[in-house]
Amino acid sequence: MNRNRFSEEQMSALAANPYTKAVFPTTLKFTDEFKAEFLRLYNQGCLPREIFVKLGYDPAIIGESRMSNTAYLISQSQKKTGDKGDELARLEGEVRALRKELDTLKKIIALANSRKPGHS
Repeated sequence: MNRNRFSEEQMSALAANPYTKAVFPTTLKFTDEFKAEFLRLYNQGCLPREIFVKLGYDPAIIGESRMSNTAYLISQSQKKTGDKGDELARLEGEVRALRKELDTLKKIIALANSRKPGHS
């Protein structure tokens, strides 16, 4: 497969972007923050090219096919994890509730221990 390679100058420019996780001659990896922001803007109707510009990338360096592929991969990733996102939010809420309950139980035990005979 013939991939477009980034020049050293292009790699330096890409690496300077805070949304770049890693850059190699044929590969550009994005941070999770980039993916989340990309998805948010994409779901609002922005085109991939517009999103890349808003997030500080030069479309001429990235290339049309890379921008399209990124949009596809990020949207597919969201579909796979979309159902898990709801489950994760539910479980996080459950953990918070259990932690509060545990704190309350610790306070009750401490209070009970302080009232035992010989502690007055």
